[in-house]
Amino acid sequence: MEKKPASEELAEERTDWAHERTFAAWLRTGLGTIGIGLALAKLLPSLEPQWLVRALGLVFVLTGGGIIVLGFRGYHQLFKKLERESFKSTPFGSRGSCRVCFCWEP
Repeated sequence: MEKKPASEELAEERTDWAHERTFAAWLRTGLGTIGIGLALAKLLPSLEPQWLVRALGLVFVLTGGGIIVLGFRGYHQLFKKLERESFKSTPFGSRGSCRVCFCWEP
């Protein structure tokens, strides 16, 4: 097996880091959206009708959960594609994030 040029190895590492940043952004956005949904019920308890506040909070929580699921799905699909192309990520790259966040290794 021949050794890859250094520039190609660095390009693969940059791809892995970009993949990790994208996954972190999806996760951060989803958690923020869930936080907004939970805060609505606590910060607006006197707003009437109360069912509307709760429904709006529920919409935010469900949307945030959906964002996290979509981000994880996109991460997993891209990881499998890169793995098929014999791309190996760094030990603390995207797979490290997945281990920490979900106790899962792709």
